[in-house]
Amino acid sequence: MSRGQVIPFSPHVCPHCGRPMRLVSSVPRFGSFPELHTYGCRACGVAYTESAERDGKAPDKPEL
Repeated sequence: MSRGQVIPFSPHVCPHCGRPMRLVSSVPRFGSFPELHTYGCRACGVAYTESAERDGKAPDKPEL
């Protein structure tokens, strides 16, 4: 890596190899279900899906 190269920050780090993970897919919010984001690691093929936060807040909880 060159000295002046900028690497984009990713808060998602691969639990297997420690490299930054990229957003692979996104499923829009539907009804009371939150938006889902899937992140993947190109180096080792690990992937995981999590609910996305909106405006810095946790997803809305369904009313019972």
